[in-house]
Amino acid sequence: MKKWFLFTIGCILLAGCTAKESQNSNPPVSQQPPNEKTVTIEDYYPLENKTYTFKGEGNEFAAYKESFFTKVDNYLPAIIENGGTRIFKVYELAEDGIFVVFEQGEYYEETPPPIDSVKSQFDRTPLLTNPLSVGATFDGWEIIKIDERMVLPIGEVNNVIVVEQKDEENHTVITNYLAPGYGKIKQEFVSTEGDGEFKVVSELEMVE
Repeated sequence: MKKWFLFTIGCILLAGCTAKESQNSNPPVSQQPPNEKTVTIEDYYPLENKTYTFKGEGNEFAAYKESFFTKVDNYLPAIIENGGTRIFKVYELAEDGIFVVFEQGEYYEETPPPIDSVKSQFDRTPLLTNPLSVGATFDGWEIIKIDERMVLPIGEVNNVIVVEQKDEENHTVITNYLAPGYGKIKQEFVSTEGDGEFKVVSELEMVE
């Protein structure tokens, strides 16, 4: 029962859970972020043809890898592997935001299927939407910071947007951190139900 619960939390983080070629697999962060006054939603879209490795704490599924493939129009296919399962996802970059438009669990092919083969099943779930301003809300999420500076395993990151989703009934908070030049760089799940605090954290460690 406990293992099932931990696996479920891992999937929540992954679901809520979202190429510029470089000689250095971990591009110097100082060269990535645009000036905070000029960032656009596109700056927070993941890089194509890259694999993001996240280190994790809190449960056995907090550490995972997300491999992004070649964009097809505005769609970016990806495969997530967390040691317990593999998930196929499709992201969309649109004028109004970044969305997950398709997700399939238990996906064990090495490459994604053609985008056209799953388009009929697309269903938009927003990860970040315009306007990029503190207090803006979307689909139960709220932007609480837009210019956060963080030091993570990947290095120092600036102009981080922090979005938060609170579930007061279940005493949980999910927080996502997105950086220009990368996309999601950290995700955090905190539950305060019961006597203590339960926390699961995933942080970007490497891009290659």
